[in-house]
Amino acid sequence: MNDAYGSRGEALEIATTPASALHATGAFARAIGLITMELGGQFVGTFEPADQLYAALLAHDADAIGL
Repeated sequence: MNDAYGSRGEALEIATTPASALHATGAFARAIGLITMELGGQFVGTFEPADQLYAALLAHDADAIGL
């Protein structure tokens, strides 16, 4: 992928670094994982509703990627 698009995201015309791409990928993976766990019923009896859990995750990830 680096050979085809470089490390700066030319395909999307956005300037990024490998570190910021890593943080964004991790944030996306955590959000998908949390959604999958909720849909699978893993939070029943613990985080109901899971709104505060999602808010905390998104706030942490937004800070990590600099939003």
